[in-house]
Amino acid sequence: MIIDAEKAKQESDMHFQEFAHLTQQADQLQKRADALLARADSIDGLILSTQQELSAKRKDFEHYKNRAQTEMAISLQAEDKEALLRKQARQARFKAAVLSDKARRLRALAQKGVNNVMEAVDRPST
Repeated sequence: MIIDAEKAKQESDMHFQEFAHLTQQADQLQKRADALLARADSIDGLILSTQQELSAKRKDFEHYKNRAQTEMAISLQAEDKEALLRKQARQARFKAAVLSDKARRLRALAQKGVNNVMEAVDRPST
């Protein structure tokens, strides 16, 4: 009976020692789990902040992209307007040259008429 009690005590001590060892392992695993959860939380926070930054950058990109497209359209319209104005200026210079030529011919004709009248006035008196 003493031997049985001694065996039971020894088994109890072994079980307690195994229990203490398992408790220590459980504590270590719990610390690791807590560290991993904290890391996961920080990674989730990092992911969230990165997503917010990307969203803001996407919004800025779209704003500047739309602005650039608008400015490009305005620039193209200005270039088209400039080409049209250059064409109109060429046409106006051509018309001015034609009218200047007509005016020169008309002045020459008028001068010829004045010269003819002056010759006619000078002839009867001779």
